[in-house]
Amino acid sequence: MPKAVTWYRVYCLASAIMNGALALASLGAILGRDRLASEAVPVWVFVLAGAMFLPVGLVFGAVALWLPTIPPDRRAWALHLTNIVLGVGSVCLTPLCLPLLVAWLKPDVQAYFGRGPATPSS
Repeated sequence: MPKAVTWYRVYCLASAIMNGALALASLGAILGRDRLASEAVPVWVFVLAGAMFLPVGLVFGAVALWLPTIPPDRRAWALHLTNIVLGVGSVCLTPLCLPLLVAWLKPDVQAYFGRGPATPSS
């Protein structure tokens, strides 16, 4: 197994933890809306933000835990690539995703997923 696949699993774990924290913070915003609200920020802002981000945190967290369990094949490589590209858009995960993206496109990782030869052809 290429090292990039191991680092991908670390990335998925980090993503799951961060999305879990997002879900918990969203729940906290909803439940603590009265305590958090002020003249400048009304109650509905916390309810709306919590309602929008809670499902995002739950879904993306669950997907991040599920993706590493997929057996390696051509479609799995594409799913993982999509997950890495989505992570590049996150400020917190970008430092991990950019080198991972470069490694993910290398021939040894692609070959692990059944996408071409193990070494580049001349």
